[in-house]
Amino acid sequence: MKIPTATYRLQFHAQFTFRDARAILDYLHRLGISDIYASPIFQAVQGSTHGYDVTDPNRFNPELGGRDEFDALSRERQRFGLGWLQDIVPNHTAFSPENAMLMDVLEKRENSVFYRFFDIDWDDPDPSLKGKVLIPVLGSPLDEVLDAGELTLTTQNGRPMLCYYDHCFPLNAESARQFERMSEAELAHYPQGAEGKTRMKTLLAQQYYVPDYWKNANERINYRRFFYINDLISMRVEDADVMDKTHRLIVEQVRRGHFTGLRIDHIDGLYDPGRYLERLGEACPEAYIVAEKILERDEPLCEKWPIEGTTGYDFGAQVNALFCNRDNRSAFLEGYQTFIGEPIDYERLLYDKKRLILEKYMAADLRRLMRCVRRLLNTTADDDRLEAAMVALVASFPVYRSYFDGKEFSAFDRRYIRQAIQTAVRFEPKLTRQIQTLTTLLPLSGDASKPIDAATAAFIGRFQQLTGPVMAKGFEDTLLYIYYPLASLNEVGGSPFMFGLTAAGFYGFIRNRQMRWPHAMNATATHDTKRGEDVRARLNVLSEMPDVWFEKVTQWSRINDHCKTKHEGQLIPDRNDEYLIYQTLLGAMPFEGGLSASFLERVKAYTVKALRESQRHTTWVEPNEAYEQAATAFIDRITAAENTAFIASFEPFCKRIAEYGIINSLSQTLLKMTAPGVCDFYQGSELWELSLVDPDNRRPVDYPQRRALLDTLIRGGQSNRAALLKNLIETRTRGGIKMFLIHTILQQRKAFPQLFLHGAFVPLNVEGRRRRHILAFARCFEHACAMTVVPRFVSGLTTPGTMPLSDAVWGDTRICLPNDLPTRWDNPLTGESVAAKDGLLAGQVLKTFPTAFLTAP
Repeated sequence: MKIPTATYRLQFHAQFTFRDARAILDYLHRLGISDIYASPIFQAVQGSTHGYDVTDPNRFNPELGGRDEFDALSRERQRFGLGWLQDIVPNHTAFSPENAMLMDVLEKRENSVFYRFFDIDWDDPDPSLKGKVLIPVLGSPLDEVLDAGELTLTTQNGRPMLCYYDHCFPLNAESARQFERMSEAELAHYPQGAEGKTRMKTLLAQQYYVPDYWKNANERINYRRFFYINDLISMRVEDADVMDKTHRLIVEQVRRGHFTGLRIDHIDGLYDPGRYLERLGEACPEAYIVAEKILERDEPLCEKWPIEGTTGYDFGAQVNALFCNRDNRSAFLEGYQTFIGEPIDYERLLYDKKRLILEKYMAADLRRLMRCVRRLLNTTADDDRLEAAMVALVASFPVYRSYFDGKEFSAFDRRYIRQAIQTAVRFEPKLTRQIQTLTTLLPLSGDASKPIDAATAAFIGRFQQLTGPVMAKGFEDTLLYIYYPLASLNEVGGSPFMFGLTAAGFYGFIRNRQMRWPHAMNATATHDTKRGEDVRARLNVLSEMPDVWFEKVTQWSRINDHCKTKHEGQLIPDRNDEYLIYQTLLGAMPFEGGLSASFLERVKAYTVKALRESQRHTTWVEPNEAYEQAATAFIDRITAAENTAFIASFEPFCKRIAEYGIINSLSQTLLKMTAPGVCDFYQGSELWELSLVDPDNRRPVDYPQRRALLDTLIRGGQSNRAALLKNLIETRTRGGIKMFLIHTILQQRKAFPQLFLHGAFVPLNVEGRRRRHILAFARCFEHACAMTVVPRFVSGLTTPGTMPLSDAVWGDTRICLPNDLPTRWDNPLTGESVAAKDGLLAGQVLKTFPTAFLTAP
């Protein structure tokens, strides 16, 4: 198995193809990357910008260059000694006419070889859907569509097709025969006359699908979706035949050595993740495999899974919390609630938003689960209250899902289920009896000797597949856009309530992770993160100064009150949305260019997305354009040149915070590269990563700029390192200092692979007046040793714009070294050597560069 040293995520699409990737391989190799980490590259819906809407998992995407270009890329990659970590999508494919497997099912139903591939309820109790699939693509109710003549017939490859604009679906064989001899012109005018609508309805009744208004999907859908996205239909990879046939190309590429690793997307969507991973490991025994698994705080990864760990959301959340000053938690929560003018019960808010998702968007999934319940209980009595109890239980589930394997729940699963029961009863005491009835269906005894019948196992499987998307949409995509005392904490894998982490807490997390998952990924930014890694690092500085921060936002709100719009008695934006706008401007404003027009367009696009995700004043389904336009107009007005009072206050404060944010960014980057695990870099993040949520974080990366900068850094380091360091610090806002740090440490990872792969993790005590502001640890393997030293919470230590690089800053702060560690150390970042005498003074190792990495000669 090839364990990566450092992965680099690339987002492939028609504007960044296999040929484009081939052009930057030399740059990535020289930077120190060991493995390309690729977004899905299989055939997807035409024009896909992300690749998760796969239409054929056994064909390379022709828009990326197809198999020939991939093979050329793979040969070139191997020449540089780079590995390839491939993101795969087992949970779903696209619900699209471009999905030939699905179209075959719609045409032939049980006579299709793909009949069992899709998670479709062919036995839906709705008579109109029995033996059929709902296709929710119509822009209005069916009768209106028929009256408007928007359903038409055409031919494709000699077959008659039923079309609604660009959506074309095959007719089944029986009904297709009547049109075999019709010309294209005749088909285009079918049906004609007064009875045309009746004839079209008759034709529709003969098909194995039911076209419907897309807004009806949440109530009527009879296929499992990815979350509640109608355009993505789930696959039944729990069926061995389905898995084998949909993974043929994946396994082939692993065996050829073209894929050296696999990243499993949305592992929680699978019916039986553990068995899936076992079978994948059996087919690809040499592959490095990680799973996209979002863990709640203190939730362990399932130890039975035969993988190397997660894709790193857990690491990102922990290292981010490390730079949030937990001492100021109460001040922040109080200041936030005072500013927005209302108290918030966080637990209740989370419960309510998960319940909203389940009842509004996943009602059909809920009813499908309740049919299992009724069969198991053999009753329809108290049906409404039982369904309400199920809503309460799912909405109360404290983690994404449990992992019943057909035999038993783990001890952790049983703990989470009991916690869900307690929470559900607390929020819905009148449903206590019904909640308890439901929990009799979840075997909590822990006695694996008692067999579980197939019907109960099926219910548990469906229950587990429902709690995950409800958590994802209720928490990640709703609550995180409503509740944000400090927006840097509102992250996938994190929590707004995880306000800060002690050094001891971080060390404990790393130790536990190294014991079980030493080769898991360390990520600080991904294609799914809500904010760029350096946006979070900058916003975390606010946690160090709550009084100053709330004084500022209160002042800005007063200054900008005239910029709001009054609509139907409401000031827009409201105080909560206004608060997010200030944090967004502050966190994402570029070092160069300030409040430029292009930056403000990005902020406005982000704001509209955030407002719709929150579902407070507007939604994706029913946009409130008046509110959205007023909110974006507010951004234009407060940043207009004539709004001098705000700009005069905002820009200097932003510059001040950004300077301290640089220190946080460098510290978290060094921790990511030197803590146990595989360090991962999102495309472009080798310079300052000040992007917002997708699609903002998928903008093109300027690789010629990065290549030229890397050349300059390498030459400067070889000719005059002292002058280079001085220049990097003076020009730190350009990002070269971050690339220098990354390049230098990645060369160390290449030079000492065993140290970083297997080295022990040794936390080091820090003494002195500034001890809380320093984190230090060593890595040791056989005779090799390295040490990491990073600062945090520096806003109170130096004036803005002054780097914490002097004895005056660190004073008597000392890193204590165990007796078995070396006494002489070299610093590959600065070229300096230091001798340890009663430990190392922080001012001694942080006198030239704001972070330190030391190696024993």
